[in-house]
Amino acid sequence: FTPADYGQVRRIRGEIISEATNNNFNEMELRSLDDPSVTWLVSLDRELGQRRPELDVGDKVQLTGPVIDSFGLRMLVASFGQIERLD
Repeated sequence: FTPADYGQVRRIRGEIISEATNNNFNEMELRSLDDPSVTWLVSLDRELGQRRPELDVGDKVQLTGPVIDSFGLRMLVASFGQIERLD
C-alpha cells in the first residue's frame, strides 16, 4: 500500500504467505496473484481473530477493506463478508 491508499477501501487478491495468529496480533501477509513481488499486510479485527477463520498459508483469497495506518499501512478485515476464497 502507498500513502495515497490510506483511508481508502481497496480490494486485493493474493496467496497467504503468513497466517494470522495470537502471536503476531492477528496479522497475515498476502502475496499478489498478479505480481509476486508485491506483498500486503492484513490485520484481522480482534473479534474476527478470536473466531479463528480458516485462513491458512497457501490459501488464495480476495479481501476488501479499508487501508489503515497502524505501525505501517495495512488492510483491516473486520468481518467474514470482506473475505472471498478463490479457487
